[in-house]
Amino acid sequence: IGLSGRMIKQNEISMIKWMPRPQLQFVYSLKGWKFNLYGTLIQDAPSLSEMASTEFQINQYEIKKGNPNLEDWWKYRFALKTTKSIGLFNIQNTLSYIRSHNPVMSNVIREESLNGYLFIRSFENQKKLSVLTNSLNLECAISNNFAFSMGINFKSYQSQGLTYYHTLNNWQFNVAADWFAKNWNAGINWHNRELSLSGESLSQTGSASTMYVNYIVG
Repeated sequence: IGLSGRMIKQNEISMIKWMPRPQLQFVYSLKGWKFNLYGTLIQDAPSLSEMASTEFQINQYEIKKGNPNLEDWWKYRFALKTTKSIGLFNIQNTLSYIRSHNPVMSNVIREESLNGYLFIRSFENQKKLSVLTNSLNLECAISNNFAFSMGINFKSYQSQGLTYYHTLNNWQFNVAADWFAKNWNAGINWHNRELSLSGESLSQTGSASTMYVNYIVG
């Protein structure tokens, strides 16, 4: 169990917050299978930019507003990691669940203006945000010089606000290969795009591939 302290000060307003951080971990092995169960309870706090009593116009259609009345919230995380080695293969599967109770998330309000519609983005303590994730990864060491891996990740988001309810399911795939010979090392890895959801904000990364060549001196 841990304890964190945070002091926040803005102009003449200041506050001190103490946040307990308990966690529990259980490891068990059975006939070559290894199970790792992990649970933690985290208290989170809004950022200063979210609490600032300011209004910022991003463009002629969007306005961002802070909310000084935001409150801390609790986040629960549970994860079960299972590993098994079969010959040249190593199988890893991680199932995790994260749930935030009354988290600070965005809220978008549409208003009519002289130039059409105006979208006002503010922050509120919404009802919940939950993320269910399952990651399956397969690694194979063909020899001392070459190995490859592939993985499938699934994420399911549920974002429930005071006036909205959004869901998102996303699949992500990745492959990697690594080669080693004397002082040389080379490899490649690739993954497709990833989507994530928080409040009424949808974020997306592009697919990416990386190639590398290393030479070790000494």
